[in-house]
Parts: sequence; structure tokens; C-alpha cells
Amino acid sequence: MRTKQIKFLKVLSVIIILSSYCYAQQWVSFSAEAEITCQTIEGQYLWVGTQKYLSKLNTQTGEVVDIHMTFARRSFADQYNRITSIAVDEHGDKWMGTMGSGLAKFDGQNWTVYNKINSRIIDRNVISIAVDQLDNKWIGTYKGLDVFREDGVILTDVKKDNASLPESFSLSQNYPNPFNPSTTINYSIPESRMVTLKVYDMLGKEVSTLLNEYKTAGNHSVQFNASSLPSGIYIYTIQAGAFRDSKKLMLLK
Repeated sequence: MRTKQIKFLKVLSVIIILSSYCYAQQWVSFSAEAEITCQTIEGQYLWVGTQKYLSKLNTQTGEVVDIHMTFARRSFADQYNRITSIAVDEHGDKWMGTMGSGLAKFDGQNWTVYNKINSRIIDRNVISIAVDQLDNKWIGTYKGLDVFREDGVILTDVKKDNASLPESFSLSQNYPNPFNPSTTINYSIPESRMVTLKVYDMLGKEVSTLLNEYKTAGNHSVQFNASSLPSGIYIYTIQAGAFRDSKKLMLLK
């Protein structure tokens, strides 16, 4: 007759089972009424979301602190207190998705809630949340994916992208000047535009078209080779939308 053997598996990772939590091979119990729904780790602390409140577990001492949500609608306590997901931003603030109350933030002292009434969140039922490097909160709802940020959503690193963009249109003096036979002309446009850059003699006759194309916003340069022209003073003119400017250059051979 064969005997059945029960083998025990050593727990090496964090496991959630209803209202108990296992860490470092020790079991910590929460309220029997508070079913664990989600969790996230921040240093030595484990933030645990339940269907009734937020709990903070010190993984070194085993101390558990229950943090009740002061914004929740008590008339629908179980439904509106339920935390579905937790994420921590770069400031240490805890962001939680809830069933019915929208998106909640806990800064360690105070609660702030964002919903369809005071924000552009598309649904009050938030089932998942993630914070990106630009501090946007990406949330999954029953109505689809949404993104939220208290100071406005940033989809690109604006500071980085705009660092080299000019603030206004400008045409620089050519360099070198006087020159022979070529020189460089720099110009800046703060927004994408159709740009023309032409050279005229002192009688107003066009002697060269250096540029006639659509250019993106930024700082640009163009070379002017006057090897086929006689010595003298010439005028170069830029046109970009409503912006127009001219400067003189001198060719000495």
C-alpha cells in the first residue's frame, strides 16, 4: 500500500492569500473583513490595498498600519472603498484606483480624489494604474485607457525638446564678411514654415536663390558661393510666413 506524502514548498516570493500576507516566511494577518486586492513595494514598506482601506506593512518589523480613506462615500462603504490598484510616483505619493470613487492620491497625510466631476477622467471605476517617467498616471477603466496628470498631461519631454528651439524669427549677419568666395548665413524659425532666401545686387536684381523649401522649426544655416559674381555689395533677404528681413554682405575678390 502506497502512502501519500505531503511536501512543503519554501516560500521565496511574496504571496497574497485573501486576508493574510506572507513575507520573509512569516505570515501577517489583516482584518478578516478586508480582502486584499492589490499591493506595491516602496523600500521596506509594503502598501496593501483592500476592499475597505489602505494598509502599510513594515516588512522589517511586521507592523501593520491601516489607513482609512476619508473621501469614501460611507453610504456605499464596501463598493466605494475598494482599492483595485496602487502605484507610487517619484514624490512618494501613493496613487490608487478605486471602484466607484475614481483616482485617489495619498501623500502620507491627506487624501485627494479625482473623478468625472473635478477632472477629465473618463470613468470612476479605475481597475489598474501605472506612473511613467513624466509623472503621467496611466489608468485602465471599464471605458478604456486614460491618462491623468495634476498639472496637465505631458506626452513628450517638453523641456528637453524645446531647449534648442528659438523663441522668434531671426536672420543673422553672414560670416565671414567681407568674404571670398563663400560665406555662411544663419537663420532661426520658431515654427515650421516655407522659407525663401534670395540674394540681390544693389539694383534689386536677383542673382541667386539660396533656399526655397519647407523647413522645420529650429536654427539653420546655408552656404552662399559667389565665385561667379563680381566684387561688390549684395543684399540677402529671407521670407518665412509674415517674417521678412534683409541684410547686406560684401564680396571682395
